[in-house]
Amino acid sequence: MKKMLFVIGTNPEMEQLIKKEIKHIDPKNIIILQRFHPEILHPFDDLMKDILISVYLEGVQEIYVAEDDIEYTNNIYSSLSQNKELQQKIKAFDSTEITKSSENDISEWLIGKSLDNKIESNTKIIREHPLMPSEVVVNKLYPDKKNSKLLLNRDI
Repeated sequence: MKKMLFVIGTNPEMEQLIKKEIKHIDPKNIIILQRFHPEILHPFDDLMKDILISVYLEGVQEIYVAEDDIEYTNNIYSSLSQNKELQQKIKAFDSTEITKSSENDISEWLIGKSLDNKIESNTKIIREHPLMPSEVVVNKLYPDKKNSKLLLNRDI
């Protein structure tokens, strides 16, 4: 039986959809890697390390990179951008030498890119990673809230 890894955000509906849609798979063969920001910022960051460990230690053969619900994600980002203390700290930090030498500003690092860019970037980084076995299949997964199911895109 194949082991599957789902890389998802914190939207609780996504985990429920996954469990609902893949009832035919033994739960022991499903790993859900959930993070606030399921974005691979660098091919050797902690998220990518977790994915590789899952592949090698757990024998994962299929990876599904899920797109978070846009409304849910926007609510998180809106809350962050309205937090006055955080905005003051970002403004102060942006004027330091550390951020001047960085290619991204601190807000972009914390809040991230658009969702479309994330899922495309993540799937490409995972698939092309030099330590990823060639037989591991990487797919994009989209929630279909209207029909309460998941849409799989194997055409990456």
